[in-house]
Amino acid sequence: MNAEPDSGDRPPPAELSHVVLDRGARRVLDGVTLALRWHELFVLLGPNGCGKSSLLRLLLGLDVASAGTVRLFGRDLSSAGSRELDDLRRQLGVVFQGGGLIDFLTLIENVRLPLEGRTPEGEDDLDVAVRVRLIEFQIDGYQHFLPGELSPGLAKREQLARALVTNPRLLVCDDPGTGLDRVAATELEELLRALTSRHRLTAIVTSTDPGLALRVADRIGLLERGRLVAVGTPAEITARAERDLVVRRIVDGATGRPEPRARGKGDGNA
Repeated sequence: MNAEPDSGDRPPPAELSHVVLDRGARRVLDGVTLALRWHELFVLLGPNGCGKSSLLRLLLGLDVASAGTVRLFGRDLSSAGSRELDDLRRQLGVVFQGGGLIDFLTLIENVRLPLEGRTPEGEDDLDVAVRVRLIEFQIDGYQHFLPGELSPGLAKREQLARALVTNPRLLVCDDPGTGLDRVAATELEELLRALTSRHRLTAIVTSTDPGLALRVADRIGLLERGRLVAVGTPAEITARAERDLVVRRIVDGATGRPEPRARGKGDGNA
């Protein structure tokens, strides 16, 4: 897995500037400004329904901001054509909550799928690239299993291996611990942290779990009701929680839903 070269004067891998996202009368994201850094594992933490998945959809070019600017690798997505969007997306590795594994393909076939038609190397080189990912994610003994034959933890590892098999410039991962028990989630967290550190990957990961964020993140962004209320290292977020009630509420337990709020603009919704 090849690391990105040193950032130098390159633009951030992903950047949002004063971004607003409305869905009908509801405000999903409200003035979000954020720039990711190269080679960091950034965890976007917040309760269910606060807008985390919606923010990722903007980065992927699946939704269009109502106001503000979304840039990927320095390119303003609002002015990118469909061909350019496809090229930008090919530089991403993506893991959705729903998984997206193809039921009738084996594990090794699912992991290999993103390489089809994309690389100039021969079949042997493709097989080596896939097997390296299987070994890294400790799933090489399950290569002929179908998705339905795997535990949730192994299926999540398969999704991550597939997302990283192309050596993406940016990994976008929506709540990797969803549906996993505590042991499987912790093992996956440790593996993700080790791989991002070893290969100097750049990743944005959403989570409702404060413990995950504090354990694995280089930086954490706290999202509540569509607003980015704090960004900092785990130590900085922990210190701020001592004096900021909003930050403390998220850090103490982000899994619950936000408090009820009147419908309308300003209402966060993932």
